Amino acid sequence: MSQVDAIFQAIEFMEANLKQEISIADAASQAGYSLYHFCRLFNALTHHTPYDYLVRRRLSGSARELAETRKKIVDIAFAYRFNNAETFSRAFKRLSGLQPKQWRRIKPRDRRLLMHRINRSHLLSIQQGDYLKPSLEDRPAFQVIGLMSRISNDRHAVIELWEALAGEIKAHLGSQQRLGYCGVQYYPQTRNVSSNFYMAAIVAESADFQTTPLVAKTFPPLRLAAFPHQGPAGRLELARDYIYHTWLPRSGERLGPAFDIEFYSENPALGDPERIRTTLYIPLGC
Repeated sequence: MSQVDAIFQAIEFMEANLKQEISIADAASQAGYSLYHFCRLFNALTHHTPYDYLVRRRLSGSARELAETRKKIVDIAFAYRFNNAETFSRAFKRLSGLQPKQWRRIKPRDRRLLMHRINRSHLLSIQQGDYLKPSLEDRPAFQVIGLMSRISNDRHAVIELWEALAGEIKAHLGSQQRLGYCGVQYYPQTRNVSSNFYMAAIVAESADFQTTPLVAKTFPPLRLAAFPHQGPAGRLELARDYIYHTWLPRSGERLGPAFDIEFYSENPALGDPERIRTTLYIPLGC
């Protein structure tokens, strides 16, 4: 069994037992390693300690139950192996920024706030290492114009939007100066919206778009973490998961506005989807 398969087997064990009283030694046994070697290998492949991963996934499971059920908060805390409501509340706020009562009232839909389970694709993607070392940048205000639609993690819908933008640019904007292409993903903050919004756009200093279906967005000055990405388009979502749920908690940074931006040198619908080159920009809090 490969190291990736062994750690993935331990992760599957933890996922199946989020509500059971298990130990990290139990997970190590599932992987076939000593506790010491297991902890080192788990950290190397996931960039989490086994205990951190287990606690974060338990908190994420409890968040779903807070939003979707009427169970008492203390009962949910005990179900996910927290000893008391106070310990649970402190851990929950560290993860989400909200107290359990606030989470239940607001029912946030922002996928960035909760840790998703790590699957085998995540493990393999992390080993590529091309997006693990960001640079921090301050970007002045800028304007984009483009097309926006609601998506549900559907890469095909995103490509269709880019294709439509290419047609609009050719028909209405011609050879006007363009400073680059960017995809903006917005994360809903209300309980009534279950999917994200995506904008396929061009960065432009000025353009006559009043007679086109294109819409304009102006971004204020932003402090950004820039993550270069190269490879299949599908790995971009794996990169997002890593950034929000692994890099961000370890970085000491805070989330900024509820969107992120992909910058491209060309329209991504016109290139090879297996060799996408982009930089993913994550807005940071001040």
